[in-house]
Amino acid sequence: MIPRSLPLAVWSALAVLCLHAASSSRAASFAVTFEDKTLPANSYYLGPDTNPAGGAGTHSTWTSGSGAAVFSHYNDAEWFSWAGFSHANGTDSTTAGFGNQHSAHPGGGAAANGAVVSASNFALGYHDSFNAIAPTVTLAAGEYLNGLYVANTTYAYLYMLSGLDGFLDNPTNKFGGLAGTDPDFLRITATGYDPGNFITGSVDFYLADLRSADSGQDFIRTGWNWWDLSALGTNANKVAFTMSSSDPFAPTYFAADYFQVAPEPSRALLGMIGLVRLLARRSRTTLQR
Repeated sequence: MIPRSLPLAVWSALAVLCLHAASSSRAASFAVTFEDKTLPANSYYLGPDTNPAGGAGTHSTWTSGSGAAVFSHYNDAEWFSWAGFSHANGTDSTTAGFGNQHSAHPGGGAAANGAVVSASNFALGYHDSFNAIAPTVTLAAGEYLNGLYVANTTYAYLYMLSGLDGFLDNPTNKFGGLAGTDPDFLRITATGYDPGNFITGSVDFYLADLRSADSGQDFIRTGWNWWDLSALGTNANKVAFTMSSSDPFAPTYFAADYFQVAPEPSRALLGMIGLVRLLARRSRTTLQR
């Protein structure tokens, strides 16, 4: 048994040891990037379709970050369609239309500081609202997504800028309209789920927002932009991404990279801290007698 009358310096040393032991039992924060995936240049992952002539498509998953993050995927080879998350490395920032759906408008993936890394891999999200297929990432129990970098794809960016989509190109469809006054937007919503599949919260991010009465505040995002998801909570180990827009024909695509994963605060750690504080108070009381 440890005497209750130990000097405060000793209690401080014990506190440090407890903190070190508890924190060492948890994984440190880490980033999920996609350089562990092998792709031909300027391409993207299409995924498997176990029934390519059936028209139903196949739901599957793929992993990155040494398997730490599990990404949802859907592929229907018969209709040449996919949804959910893919990984890609397209760098073409000038070619408009659906045929260039695999390119991030910044011209490459994101570094830790948001700088562009040319020709590097990134995640490619497509929300198929018609079939209710949303890109989803699932982490291990006890881990949560603290944030990530997001960017427009070239396909979405040039559509919003010019109305060009590779199908029915129409300049009147560009965001803001011909007069530049239409209140258009393209928004991503991240919804967190705990291990019991209960919603923990949601956070919005605008890839474009032209709704302000002051046109000087309107924007269509360029480059990689940090998106803080800490408001989803430390128990949200699954995050689903849905997209919405003022324009029903806007491409609901986004590029994502550098998923920052953090460990959930350890209950054991908090309990040790409380115990050390309690014993330290008792020690001070004993010393004062």
